[in-house]
Amino acid sequence: MILSFGDKETREFYRTGESKRLPSELWGTALRKLEVLDKVEALEDIKALPKSQLKALGDDFVGYYSIRVDDQWKITFKLEGTDASEVIIEKFPMVTREIHPSISIFERVIPPIHPGEVLSREFLEPLKWSQSEFAETLGVNFRTIHDIVNGKRGISPEMAIRLAEHFGTTAQFWMNFQRDLKLWKAYKKLKEKGSTDEGKK
Repeated sequence: MILSFGDKETREFYRTGESKRLPSELWGTALRKLEVLDKVEALEDIKALPKSQLKALGDDFVGYYSIRVDDQWKITFKLEGTDASEVIIEKFPMVTREIHPSISIFERVIPPIHPGEVLSREFLEPLKWSQSEFAETLGVNFRTIHDIVNGKRGISPEMAIRLAEHFGTTAQFWMNFQRDLKLWKAYKKLKEKGSTDEGKK
């Protein structure tokens, strides 16, 4: 879970999905990495990502880690158990950081990422697995994986367990993505309904 951010820019990026500092072609990747940090239940959830390249910073940054966005940009954070604090997207670690509180999913302008996008972009693509190959390996039909990857189907508890056993993550890691997405959609729907009801008075 993300407890705090290390600067306003990273916090605002997580809220809106747009950044003035980070190149736009990296927005999707960086946002997924932040989502992963917010959903982890154990360190294994981060380590399981084929291209996360989790590294301890050391020296002046004891207790701090980084995960890779691309060859230049990284997400650095202080790890306390499985909670991430002072999360910041940067090229080089900054010694002096600001502390900005995390935000709830209800404050976010953009919806939380669908677990199917995480499965596709953070696992299947780096491992060069097709959906059909993965479905066969997992022992499920192709349509199930296809629909999950394309956001047409959610992650069931059974599927979360299958994914966890295959990739070495926790099952709750996958369910956390599904939970937050459903909560965000329900909240937005209620807010829209409330606005509509107010207009009828």
